Amino acid sequence: THDAVRPCLGSRRRDHDAIGEVGIAHRPLEGFVFALTPFNFTSIAGNLPSSAAMMGNVVVWKPANTQIYSAQVLMELFKEAGVPDGVINLVYVDGPTAGDVIFAHRDFAGIHFTGSTGVFQNIWKTIGQNIASYKSYPRIVGETGGKDFILAHRTAHAKAVAVGMSRGAFEYQGQKCSAASRVYLPSNLADEILDYVKEDLASFKMGDVEDFGNFINAVITEASFDKLAKYIDGAKADPNAEIIAGGGYDKSKGYFIEPTVIVTKDPKYVTMCEELFGPVLTVHIYDADKFEEVLELVDTTSPYALTGAVFSQDRYAIDLASKKLVHAAGNFYINDKPTGAVVGQQPFGGARASGTNAVRYGTMRDNVLALKVVRGDGEIITTGTCGSSLCSACRIPRPSSREPCSQTSRITSDGRRTRKAAIVADVVADYARRKSRRQACHRPC
Repeated sequence: THDAVRPCLGSRRRDHDAIGEVGIAHRPLEGFVFALTPFNFTSIAGNLPSSAAMMGNVVVWKPANTQIYSAQVLMELFKEAGVPDGVINLVYVDGPTAGDVIFAHRDFAGIHFTGSTGVFQNIWKTIGQNIASYKSYPRIVGETGGKDFILAHRTAHAKAVAVGMSRGAFEYQGQKCSAASRVYLPSNLADEILDYVKEDLASFKMGDVEDFGNFINAVITEASFDKLAKYIDGAKADPNAEIIAGGGYDKSKGYFIEPTVIVTKDPKYVTMCEELFGPVLTVHIYDADKFEEVLELVDTTSPYALTGAVFSQDRYAIDLASKKLVHAAGNFYINDKPTGAVVGQQPFGGARASGTNAVRYGTMRDNVLALKVVRGDGEIITTGTCGSSLCSACRIPRPSSREPCSQTSRITSDGRRTRKAAIVADVVADYARRKSRRQACHRPC
C-alpha cells in the first residue's frame, strides 16, 4: 500500500438509534495489482489502473501495444493531477515478458483486465498453477468480449430496430466488446428493417479519422483486417449466407473494411457464433410466430454473455425475454442498441465467457466490517454484514424495536447468547420506509 493513499481508506458511521459506532475499513490488498488494458477505449485504460489505485493499491500497468501513445498521455495526466510516483507504474513490454515476471511474483495480489478471452483464460490458468507461491489469493477481475445480440419481436418498430443495428454494429467499426454482431429478425418485419439498414449504410462515409465527416474509419491492425476479410470471403462462397450490404475491403491506404451485413439461413453460422471485433453484422430471419423458440436460440448460440437488446412494443414479450435471457447478457437493453453504456452512471460487465461481471466497478480491496451497537435498553447487538443498511447520509430514523437478521448473535446484559428469527414484517416495513424517502436523500444509502 502506498503511503499517499492510506488516509483515505477508513470510515466510521454512527447508528441512527443506538449508542455506539460502526467501523468499516477499506483495506487495500497485500501486494500489487496488475492492470492490463485494451486499445479500443482510452477511458478503460484510465479506469483499470486508477480504480485499483483509489482503493489503496500499488499498480503495475501494461497497455496494449497499439495504445501506448494515449497511455503515455494518461500517465502525464495522472502525474499532473498529483498521483505520487510509485502508485501507478506504466511499463511498455510485450505480454509474455510481463506475465513471466508478474505472475511468478510472490506479491502479486490481483489483476484488472480487459482484453481477449484466450489471453484471460491463459492468465487464469497461470495464476492457478502458481497459486501456492502467492502471499494471498489474487483477485481476478476481467472483461473479455462478447457476441452481442439484437432480437426483434413481431411488434417492434422497424425503424428503431434498424437504427439499433446500424449504430450498434458499426460505430467505431464494431471494435467494441459491446457492439451488436448477431441479429434475429421476425419474418413479418425483416424486409422493412433491412431496407432501412441499407439506407443508413449508404449514408455512412468511410475514410481517415482526420475528416470528422467520416463515420467509418480503418480497423486497428493489419491482422484484424486480414481476419475480417477472411470471414467476408467465406460468406461470399457459402450458399447458406448472403451479403446484402458492404462486403468490400481495401488496405492499400489503411485497413478499411466496408460495413458488411450478412443474412444467413443457418442460425449457428460461424459469424453468428464467433466474435469478429469489426464492422460485420450477421442476421438470421425467424418465423415471427416462434418468438419463444428463438429466445432459446439466442441464449445458447454463443458462449458469451455481455450485452443484448430486445425490441418490442408488447410488454409481455419483453417480460418473457427478460426472464428467458437473464443470463445471456450482463447489460440488457430494451428498445435501444446494445452498446453505449455511460461511464459513471451504470456498471458494465458480463457473465459466462464475457468475464467476471465486475469490470467497471472493481473489487481491488478487502472489506473489514466491525459493528457494535448498544441500544437504549442496554442490550448489545453484534452483527455481520447485515449492518450495511445503516445510512449516515439521510439520517432516516429507525424504530428502536428493529430486529437484526436471523444470523445475528444477540448478547443480553446477563451474558446469555440467543438466536432470534428474522422479523420479516419489520424488515419489509423498514425497506418500504427507506424507499419512500429516497426522494429526499440525494446520497446513496
